[in-house]
Amino acid sequence: MHKLLLFESILMIIVCSSCIREVEYVFDDDISRTAITCVLENGTDPVVKVFNTNSINDSLDYVDLKDATVSITRGDGESYELTFDPVINAFISGTMALAGWNYELEVRISDVVYTAATSIPSKGEIYQASYTYGKHKDEYGMDLTHCEITLLDDSLKENYYQLFLINYENSPPAILNFYGYKNISNPVLVTEALLEYEPEFFLFSDANSEQGMIKIEFNNISFSIFNGKPGKTQIVVRSVSKEYYKFLRSWIVHSYKQNNGQHVNVIDDLDPYRIFFQGQPVELYSNIENGVGVFGAYTESRKFFTYVE
Repeated sequence: MHKLLLFESILMIIVCSSCIREVEYVFDDDISRTAITCVLENGTDPVVKVFNTNSINDSLDYVDLKDATVSITRGDGESYELTFDPVINAFISGTMALAGWNYELEVRISDVVYTAATSIPSKGEIYQASYTYGKHKDEYGMDLTHCEITLLDDSLKENYYQLFLINYENSPPAILNFYGYKNISNPVLVTEALLEYEPEFFLFSDANSEQGMIKIEFNNISFSIFNGKPGKTQIVVRSVSKEYYKFLRSWIVHSYKQNNGQHVNVIDDLDPYRIFFQGQPVELYSNIENGVGVFGAYTESRKFFTYVE
């Protein structure tokens, strides 16, 4: 019996030892690239951040570049130079960005020129947003809020959208996270919203629109009836440029795989592999020529849901 136990112990040591592998990876500590970010919003002044990325072994505190020359040119040829604001550590302009225009960004640092282009889409219209309570239930028999949203869409061109909800019953108001949504089967969201990555917002295009309208339905457990009265929940729909749409899609996947934000806080079983990572890193979309970052744009529409008894 003792010989058998000794043999099993030796066998276990051999098996475990054969599973151990030492992996060594050398990160290039000298890689640093110029990063530029600017997201234009209709009716607001442009803000441009310019900085150098840090290497893998550096601190997370990056240094803003103040000596750059930054300019934005509108589609009609009007060009204006931005000035550095030390309060927000960014370049700002006193000229509002407007929907319907194309814009070009140029950043000069020494002899290097960084460029990008985008356009501010027209404002999308929320035709209707309503919800009912109690007609739908989840797998545990709990009442769900069923939301129906209709957007008016210009079918003559490609359009891209970002959608999220804000609950005003919270103080301060809070964006509803992915885990409040239940039984999502709407074709638009299932096809395009990257639901497998538990997004903090929904992204979709008008590829599945019907005669100039996009209809979206889903169930939610995060808002319904408060103190016997319908809760105040607002829908926010952003019409986003194609460049910003591509960046946000890459950000959703990146956030999920790196366990940023909400994905760390909802782990029930404390799986150590989920705490540290979900998957391989992904490269974020960039449209900055000669650098990295994003130059995008959006317009925003808001509407409070109507409660239907």
